[in-house]
Amino acid sequence: MALGSPPTEIWRRFTSAENLKVFEKLQDGIQSSFPSSSSPTYTKALEAFWKYSLMCFSVPRPSTDFDGTVKFSRLDPIRNCLAAVAEANGWVCNMDRAGNVYLRSSSSELPAVVVLQGHMDIVCSQNASAQHDFEKDPINVKVSADGLWVKAIKETTLGADNGVGIAGALAALTAMPREPPIEVILTANEETNFEGAEGAEEKLVTAGRMLNLDSEESGEICIGSAGGFEHKFWLPLDRSPAPEGSMRRYRVALKGFAGGHSGIDIAEDRPNCIKVLKSLLGGVVSPSVLVADVHGGTGPNAIPREAAAEVVTTPEPWAGVAKRITEHFEEMLRDYPTETAAVLELVECPSAAVAEDPLTAESTEKLLSLIEKVQHGVLELEEDPEAGLKTSCNLGVVRTMKRNGEDGALVHIFPRSTSMESMKRLGEEFAMLGDKFGAFNEGNICPFPGWEPDRSSELLKVVTSMCPATSTPRIYTIHAGLECGTLMSRLSSVKECVSIGPTVKGAHSPDERLEIASCAPFIKWLCDVISVLQAQSLSP
Repeated sequence: MALGSPPTEIWRRFTSAENLKVFEKLQDGIQSSFPSSSSPTYTKALEAFWKYSLMCFSVPRPSTDFDGTVKFSRLDPIRNCLAAVAEANGWVCNMDRAGNVYLRSSSSELPAVVVLQGHMDIVCSQNASAQHDFEKDPINVKVSADGLWVKAIKETTLGADNGVGIAGALAALTAMPREPPIEVILTANEETNFEGAEGAEEKLVTAGRMLNLDSEESGEICIGSAGGFEHKFWLPLDRSPAPEGSMRRYRVALKGFAGGHSGIDIAEDRPNCIKVLKSLLGGVVSPSVLVADVHGGTGPNAIPREAAAEVVTTPEPWAGVAKRITEHFEEMLRDYPTETAAVLELVECPSAAVAEDPLTAESTEKLLSLIEKVQHGVLELEEDPEAGLKTSCNLGVVRTMKRNGEDGALVHIFPRSTSMESMKRLGEEFAMLGDKFGAFNEGNICPFPGWEPDRSSELLKVVTSMCPATSTPRIYTIHAGLECGTLMSRLSSVKECVSIGPTVKGAHSPDERLEIASCAPFIKWLCDVISVLQAQSLSP
């Protein structure tokens, strides 16, 4: 079969020029990552890992829109890329109706020893200054000044969640023996609605053990995760013309907050920009200071790091309003000393004319009250202190907008819990809250089950014994939505699962970064686990 590029170079076809330069910077570290006496498999796998990671960063792969618009084609660039890589390397490649990609090291009819699992899509989070088009633009990356991290050049998510999972799986297929077979499943839209995992086709997976590559702490093993669902409130609002006079429009904007993953980081008590903005506005609104627009957050699965409102008033009271908002903001910052990058911007909008009627005083009060009443943060802890977080809720998005010609506001939240009973109770509470405010409820959106831990599994024993860490690895459950539980309910052959990965910090935020030093141990660990599983399958 004639191929356009040799297998080792196919990645270059899909990798941006900037990211090719980063690979050159990483090459010396790749060659020196393992002792000269080590198996060449490790170096081969690590080199492939970095090539395919940089390829993944370069290929647009945004998750489904949170407004419910399912765009299957959004992930076509990464699907086409993976198909080309599989063809160049002689791997079997299949796709299903849900948009998942399945790879297999050989066409052998033997059952695979393991299925490696990750997801293709990424959270599209960016600071306003980035002006990044996730549908078209590559995420160009850089090595941090201290040489420790890879992160996006612009203020966007990196896509290591879960580009490193894709890259780890491709590296294993590249470096490990093709027989006994290794399988890979790369799912669609893990970050939004799990539609890929829910549509997985069991006939395309034969392995009895699954190794998820979506964990973000090096040398640790995840064996369970929380379930969750989304809830939307549509709050009808009224507008009325501003009082006569020299009314002006002013922008109150919050930027630079830490934000973060709505599950993993929710227990760190980081301020939610939407809640902060509500507090600032609540102290100044009056019949002569009106709110015209409120926008905050990028999606329900990210703690909001930016939020803004437009306020309509005359120049005379604005000076006092700005002073009170600034004082309140500075007081708030004293309660969150780690928010060193948070800033408040108060500016007059470019046009002196008021472009849209402001909200009525009653609608403003209703919107601010709903924002206040919606729960955010840790709601329950597990009875066992070692088990950690049980239930949480993230207020992820607030947006004034028109829907079917009607003015209103979308309020989008994301609760999580290890308890199905707690999730059911929260759903009922949200519905009652929406009814109280006259909002339309859209509840139990994209529900997904938790992943029940199995501490006695044979796979866990192998993964634990092969961990490259000098001490016994931490085995834990996570307050985030891994697909393992959903996939295990869909794939009848899979009976055991654990999750590992290199260290990724700041996932779902523009602070996302990949720790370079954690990648070589991760790749060695992955290769060693697969080697043991292949050896076991060949034993009589």
